[in-house]
Amino acid sequence: MKQLIDPFNRNITYLRVSVTDHCNYRCHYCRDEDHITDTTRNEILSYEEIAKIVRLF
Repeated sequence: MKQLIDPFNRNITYLRVSVTDHCNYRCHYCRDEDHITDTTRNEILSYEEIAKIVRLF
């Protein structure tokens, strides 16, 4: 398997996954510039889709 290396030439040896559709931190991951959440259910990955992606690592 090919190694994952970050821009600082470090080996990536783990995968961290946060499973949430919204949080209360108001950061750019969950909210837009106006702090409005506008995510539809179709835009959120299912648990099966997340598991499929994780298995690739």
